[in-house]
Amino acid sequence: MKKYVVLIVLNIILFLWVGTGGTRRGEAMSTPYRFTFVCPLSWDSVAEGIGDADRDLGTNTKCVGAKNLNEDVQAMQLGKAILSDVDGIITAGTNVFGAAREKIEEAVKDGIPVVLVDSDIPDSGRICYIGTDHYAAGVQAGEELIQAMEGRDASIGVIVSSMEDTNQSERVRGFQEAIGTAEGMEVVQVLECESDKMKIRKLVEEMLEENQEINALYCADEIASEMLGNTLGRAYLNIPIVTFGMSEQIYQYLQDGKYYASIVEESYQQGYQAVNYLKDYLNGRAEAVDVIYTDIQSAKEDFDFEAWRESQGDTEVVWYF
Repeated sequence: MKKYVVLIVLNIILFLWVGTGGTRRGEAMSTPYRFTFVCPLSWDSVAEGIGDADRDLGTNTKCVGAKNLNEDVQAMQLGKAILSDVDGIITAGTNVFGAAREKIEEAVKDGIPVVLVDSDIPDSGRICYIGTDHYAAGVQAGEELIQAMEGRDASIGVIVSSMEDTNQSERVRGFQEAIGTAEGMEVVQVLECESDKMKIRKLVEEMLEENQEINALYCADEIASEMLGNTLGRAYLNIPIVTFGMSEQIYQYLQDGKYYASIVEESYQQGYQAVNYLKDYLNGRAEAVDVIYTDIQSAKEDFDFEAWRESQGDTEVVWYF
């Protein structure tokens, strides 16, 4: 009799297991999915989207950042997330030296799904890229600079973090396509600053000293965009400048007339949608979508900064370094 009771109990357990689809690596159904966001820098806007998604969806995501952009640190943190046997990883597709790519591929091989935000590595095994169409953003930046020049010739200095990063190279490619439709506009130098706050001022000053014909700037790197307005000497205060990103500092430069326009991406939505996609994927509900592009917009002097800031969420971000 006892044997039949045991069999009945086992069958009930098996029925419940199959009916719920099971859990990854034997995790209890009552335990929320554990994700890790490995960020090459501390991007509060992305992390706030992740935090709000955790609150709304019942997930638990740890945000791991870095003081400065460093692919080796990113790779190390990805390795820790893999060893922690998390249910999913969110990170940016940094691919300067290949260290981050290797860890992304290792995670996928270990059965941990990876969603990339901000910058993509399409052949890394990641399940989805959620972020900006950087080529389209570059085109929009080029169109803004054409308007700013009002038919004048332009010798343009371009500032990026690294041309090895997909997002930066695509922003430059789109920009060059756009200005190629206007006569008398050309890029005279592309400066790679590695998003290093210590290097940006020195390198920008050197570029302008060596290329005194520069009369317009396009900054495709958000970190440099936050600093550029205080880096330029008086001789460059009235030249058209198009930047990338949005912050209180960038908004102030727009208000002061130092910047003509800044291309703003929906970083908050990247974080929120990444968590949502991972949860749906693990539950077998995610559609087979390779890329999800989030919106971009051009911000100028009349940009509604307060409305934008309110749209970024209200979750307090806790960073681990």
